[in-house]
Amino acid sequence: MKQHEFIWMAKNIKVDEMKQDEIGNTVVTLIFNELRQPVVQLIHNYKKRGSMSIRFIEDQTVYNIPSRKELEDIYRIYIENRKMTENLRTYCENSLEKK
Repeated sequence: MKQHEFIWMAKNIKVDEMKQDEIGNTVVTLIFNELRQPVVQLIHNYKKRGSMSIRFIEDQTVYNIPSRKELEDIYRIYIENRKMTENLRTYCENSLEKK
C-alpha cells in the first residue's frame, strides 16, 4: 500500500495520533492507556515497499499486515470498540504472520 493511502485511511478513521519519523515510518497510535502511553500502533514504512505492521507495545509483539484488506479489518475492529485490544490481538494471532 502506498503511504498516502495509509495516511488517508488513518485520517478518515480519526485515529488519536499519527506521526512520521526520520527513518520512513508513519506510525498511527490506535489505542492509548490511562496515562496516554501507546498500547497499539500501526506502522507503514515506505522505504520497505510500503510494508505495514501492527505492534502491541505491552509485549512488543509485531505482526505483518499483508494488504489493504487486513488493514481495513483492523480498522473495523478498532471502530467497533476503541478500547478493546483483545479483539485486535485475537484477529492478529488468527489472521496475520508474526514478525
